[in-house]
Amino acid sequence: MARSKSEWAGVADKLKAMAVGDAFFLPYRQTREVLNLHNIARRAGLAISLRYVELDEIEMKPGVRVTKVEPKEFDRGTPSM
Repeated sequence: MARSKSEWAGVADKLKAMAVGDAFFLPYRQTREVLNLHNIARRAGLAISLRYVELDEIEMKPGVRVTKVEPKEFDRGTPSM
């Protein structure tokens, strides 16, 4: 995984280049190991889904599937009067 700020910026650029619904797989990783990806995406105004799978249907390995999803509008609740 990337370590320096410039490497993390490169990760954000790659996430921005993905279309909604695009995914990639990180074999032999646990979700907690890649939570930083969620923070990077959030800071870039993007939304991703991190899902651990015991056996990925494509790669045939355990790991985390990262999928770019449509960001949801933050619900601020009913405004007070």
